[in-house]
Amino acid sequence: MLLVLNQSLSQPFYSVEEYLALEKKTGMRYEYYNGKLRPMPGGTQRHSQIEVNLTTQLHLTIRANKKRCKVFSNDLKIAMPDSKKYLYPDAVVCCGEAAYNVSSKTGWTTNPLIIFEVLSRSTSSYDTGEKFGIYQQLESFKEYVIIHQTKKLVEVRTFSKGTSWSFAFYKEPNDMIKLQSLGIELSLEEIYYDIITDEDETDEVVEIDS
Repeated sequence: MLLVLNQSLSQPFYSVEEYLALEKKTGMRYEYYNGKLRPMPGGTQRHSQIEVNLTTQLHLTIRANKKRCKVFSNDLKIAMPDSKKYLYPDAVVCCGEAAYNVSSKTGWTTNPLIIFEVLSRSTSSYDTGEKFGIYQQLESFKEYVIIHQTKKLVEVRTFSKGTSWSFAFYKEPNDMIKLQSLGIELSLEEIYYDIITDEDETDEVVEIDS
């Protein structure tokens, strides 16, 4: 059983059509797993700042390297091949032919190349475990980037031959994060630009909508 997405067995069953209609009507974001819904929690100010730093650097680097790819923020969900699961990443890069629907507020993609998750205390084990396992159903998915917000640490999981994933960790201020699937590098320092982590001092957490 998926512990996070399917945590409320008493909630009603929603068809995909009902789920998408609910998001469109309410303007709220939910992850969808076999008819069950999980509201997306609000993020912290630090979480939001890391997302902005990340997507800005991604967009500029991809553009500078003339890659035929697009960067999307956390408003675009990912649809699984079985059409029974829709998940929200913190950022995603899609390349090649368009395989996404962005015609409304309920847009989704089916061909992410790289998926990014900024860890929160409440979702850390889910993002690094079960959610990663679901993402692996996607044929296009080649790289998973996990960004910690309480310490300066980025983990990159890269799909290699067969069914194996290699792991790389970046934590030094001058580290350049290698994204092999795109052939580009990101600066660890830029991802954490103007970010106060728990390693520095405890910052005041401000709840916002994510």
